[in-house]
Amino acid sequence: MVVPTKSFVGLDIGSRQLKIVEVSIKKNTPIVVQHFVTNISEMAVNAGTILNTQYLGEKLGEISKDINIKGKKVITQVYGKQVFSKILVMPYMNKKEIKKAAGYMAATFSPIPINNTYYDVHPIRVIESENVKKVEVFYVAAKRDQIDALKNICKIAGLKLAAVDIEPLAVNRLLNEDIEFYAYLNIGSSCSTFALLSEGIPLFIRNIPFGVSTLYENFNIDELSQLSINDILLQDPDLIRSLLLELQYSIDFAETKPEILYIVGGGAKIRDVSMFLENYLSIKIGNLNMLESLALKSVDNSNEKDKFKSDLAIALGLAMRGVS
Repeated sequence: MVVPTKSFVGLDIGSRQLKIVEVSIKKNTPIVVQHFVTNISEMAVNAGTILNTQYLGEKLGEISKDINIKGKKVITQVYGKQVFSKILVMPYMNKKEIKKAAGYMAATFSPIPINNTYYDVHPIRVIESENVKKVEVFYVAAKRDQIDALKNICKIAGLKLAAVDIEPLAVNRLLNEDIEFYAYLNIGSSCSTFALLSEGIPLFIRNIPFGVSTLYENFNIDELSQLSINDILLQDPDLIRSLLLELQYSIDFAETKPEILYIVGGGAKIRDVSMFLENYLSIKIGNLNMLESLALKSVDNSNEKDKFKSDLAIALGLAMRGVS
């Protein structure tokens, strides 16, 4: 008897596109079963904020039927200003007590109103000093209405929402090496995200008002790979300067320079962007080496494979949560 292989679908809902990656696992090897990218209305999502639930649900439902993922478990994400995280230091207690106490504490620091959040906590480590035992905790909260919108989108589409994740954790699953302190930059369509992580835990997440959507119109191109960083510097140096200032500010804020910077998202396809940022920031640009151990069943050429380092990186990392 053949035992059905369990698979999970990673769903990345961007401002311009829906990105889907289905992953299963066989003999401890993750297998990319299929992937799919389609354009969506620019009125449906704006910088992570879902604006048209019905449209997205119906669009996703059509795709789900076409690629045969109806009824499958989906892992998606919240990003941008819809999510907030913070490292807390609290008196030592069990996780149930930590979560309750963090909910009260959040009223003093969270930019998202407490009555409009779903939140969770993850104890990181125990700290003992002068006979006082404390615990370091990762606190993350997302806007309730956005989570509810994701639930409704999946319900309309006939999919089972298994989990809602955050972007830094999705990226972290694409690394196959132990790095104590690293950063990643997701250059998206309408905004970008810069995050610093220590041993896989996000310490700092910054939303940057820099997106690549305007580049398509300004340079009359179909693909960002047609564009080089020098092309942008010649035509609109202020655009790049604003991104560099945001990145430098974020790194200075952390006070410790990350060992490696990973670049994902559509902007990662801009030619020479990695070399440019490496020289400017004096930080090594890394490769998402988990891709080397993936069985890319749905990929038959190098151009498609490169998409998993850029456009499809987040969707892949989300799907990997289900099989990790």
